[in-house]
Amino acid sequence: MSAKKRKCLDKYIRFGFLSLQKSDTEVPQCVICYKNLNNDGMRPSCLERHLRTTHPALADKPKAFFETKKQSLKQAKTDGSRALRQQTLKVLGKDSANKLSQISLSNDTFKRWIDEMS
Repeated sequence: MSAKKRKCLDKYIRFGFLSLQKSDTEVPQCVICYKNLNNDGMRPSCLERHLRTTHPALADKPKAFFETKKQSLKQAKTDGSRALRQQTLKVLGKDSANKLSQISLSNDTFKRWIDEMS
């Protein structure tokens, strides 16, 4: 028996979550901290609990606030690093940000670096 696959609904933005496609399933992603929850965590009670425990100051914000955050997140999705790329552009400038964006941050790269150091 396979696990139930939940669908991320548009109304979940009121909890600060949007839908993110990972392989063959949808997972909720927080528009504030960019944390991905698993598919089982897509229940409204789990989403609300994340908002109230992790971001208590934002728990009473209107839906429009999270819609704005969603739009800024979509604009920052120019590559896989999202927030890192947006932050490096502001601090370092375009030349330095381009050099940093060329560094591979995959799991294989980190494993190789750790093996080389040890």
